[in-house]
Amino acid sequence: MTIFSCGAIFAPAVNFLPHSAAILHNPDFANYPLSDTADFTGLPRGFVRLVRVNRTTGCWDWTGNVAVNPRYPWQRYGQWTVNAKMVRGVLQGKKHTYTAHKFAYVSQVGPIPSGLEPDHLCENKLCVNPRHLELVTHSENMLRHFRRKAVRRG
Repeated sequence: MTIFSCGAIFAPAVNFLPHSAAILHNPDFANYPLSDTADFTGLPRGFVRLVRVNRTTGCWDWTGNVAVNPRYPWQRYGQWTVNAKMVRGVLQGKKHTYTAHKFAYVSQVGPIPSGLEPDHLCENKLCVNPRHLELVTHSENMLRHFRRKAVRRG
């Protein structure tokens, strides 16, 4: 099987699902419709310029700066720096760097309660679409991560 991704041709590993197929097979994603339209209300223009909408999956793919965790190099999240800190949905104070998906969530949905973190239902760490994020506890997020990883391996 050959998959075309960004114009490149490559042969995936056995039981590999391309990103769009992984979304369709993810039970957590069942209630999140795929959309051709993107509503960027509440997001700064500079942020939106760094987003590319994937019309197949509905993901808002982040094209800006990406932080790689040296301990876990497969964890790659977009970064967005603002000149002020966001407190309860309001920018205050000095320069602060956020993960792009959390910034998008807070800007469009509201604050993230203590003890919860956004889970990418679409399994795309660079997706910043708030409709593809669900707030869960850290333990639930890790449980979902390992369950999805097991499903991908077969």
